[in-house]
Amino acid sequence: MKKTNFEILNEYLLALQRVDSLEKMDAYVAEITDAVDNVYPCISCKTGCYTCCTGASVPTVYAKEWQRIREYLKTLPEETQKAIKEKNEGMYSRHEEILNFIHGVITQVATMDDLKTFAKRMMEELKEESCPMHINGKCSIYEVRPTKCRIFGYFSFVYDNKVQMLSCSSDINKMQDYLEQQRTKQIALPFWNYLENKLINFVLDESEKYNMTAIPIWLKNDLETGKLEI
Repeated sequence: MKKTNFEILNEYLLALQRVDSLEKMDAYVAEITDAVDNVYPCISCKTGCYTCCTGASVPTVYAKEWQRIREYLKTLPEETQKAIKEKNEGMYSRHEEILNFIHGVITQVATMDDLKTFAKRMMEELKEESCPMHINGKCSIYEVRPTKCRIFGYFSFVYDNKVQMLSCSSDINKMQDYLEQQRTKQIALPFWNYLENKLINFVLDESEKYNMTAIPIWLKNDLETGKLEI
């Protein structure tokens, strides 16, 4: 008997119990996103598209993820490092208040009321921006990109008792069209919440200034403290 989409993805969720390191998480995410790709051919996240790198989509990056990125940055060509630094400085000069607010949301300092107040500003002010690591039309740290970047487009998440797709508006529309064609309203996508709950068991590091924050904040801190010299 053919397995349902829910049964296929549930097997991967059971396999999540065996993931106990960032490296194993990388491999696990590669497998489950491939599975989602096979279940939903309408998903169009492909190399060369960087919609998720632009605008107000600023991913959470955990301490050990950032440590890996930090070391990788040191291996990049000097001109790429310089471009990353200048781009980050430009973002801060234009949007320091917004970036500090994002840090507050990630570290749970900001309240829900704060989020409602800032949400429209974030969308408007960051719409022309992109991740500091996005240089010359591609991700300069793709091999060591954060987990949240790896799963974008293939997962859903629960927030404020509502389930939403972690995807760009274009792919959300394509998914809705696909479900209509299949004459169903049910969608089987793994939840980021489950993955994140597992991830935090091995990606926190009290030796860092933050346990988690966004890439621009990590980068600014490392440049100021000398952990990165660009």
